[in-house]
Amino acid sequence: MASLLARLHLRQAPPGWEPATRLGRDERIVAWATSVDDTSVVATTKHLWWPDAGGADAPDDGAAPRSISWHLIAKAVWQDSWLSVTELDVIDDIWLLDRQAIRLRLSEPGNLPSEVRTRVERSVVRSETATVPGGTVRFVARKVAGEDGLRWWARLEGGAVRTPEIESAVRARLDRLRG
Repeated sequence: MASLLARLHLRQAPPGWEPATRLGRDERIVAWATSVDDTSVVATTKHLWWPDAGGADAPDDGAAPRSISWHLIAKAVWQDSWLSVTELDVIDDIWLLDRQAIRLRLSEPGNLPSEVRTRVERSVVRSETATVPGGTVRFVARKVAGEDGLRWWARLEGGAVRTPEIESAVRARLDRLRG
């Protein structure tokens, strides 16, 4: 009985969580947790809703959480009651760049940390490192929740710097991988 109640609890929005009305028909809540400052972090089938108004899609009032798509999270770490998430920027539909990690201390984590980790890991379908003229690049195929197929991007590794030579080699390889 407790297990059933826990599953029902996860499918409902946390008390007072406004973005629930913005969820799509095919998006559902899978886990949520409360932070020490009484905000909520919510995981859905498509996004992680973070109580941070600093994102591009946040209103000017600074009150609304923002959504981060699973395929745009490079890393999620759960340690000592802190959930740390490293979000990605996509540049020119080619490059993945890490943002600075965001952190939130959770007072009642429930199964949110494991759900976040699972969904981030599940979004990465394939990853391979290649040497291209001028440096090392990791090519990453990620699944975008709610879409068919994969999206391929590249990220510089080992101190490689974006140059026209690397850009050309990466574009050519991405064209082959995407085809």
